[in-house]
Amino acid sequence: GTSVCLSCLLTELAEHKGNVETLIGFGATRWEATRDVLKRSTVMGLTPSLNQMAISGVVAIPGMMTGQILGGTP
Repeated sequence: GTSVCLSCLLTELAEHKGNVETLIGFGATRWEATRDVLKRSTVMGLTPSLNQMAISGVVAIPGMMTGQILGGTP
């Protein structure tokens, strides 16, 4: 996830360098200028983790009561 995010971030910054420089030239902070790039990179970085959770199941029931809950014991 982290390597995907970083790779996407560097690619996006290289592709949108002109946009970022223009925004900084108009007075935006570095965070404001790179907000869209950071957002896209974060989504790309989190996608593999979210897909893994969707496949394995997000809900896990820990603890000693698991068998009773799943078995239907009141």
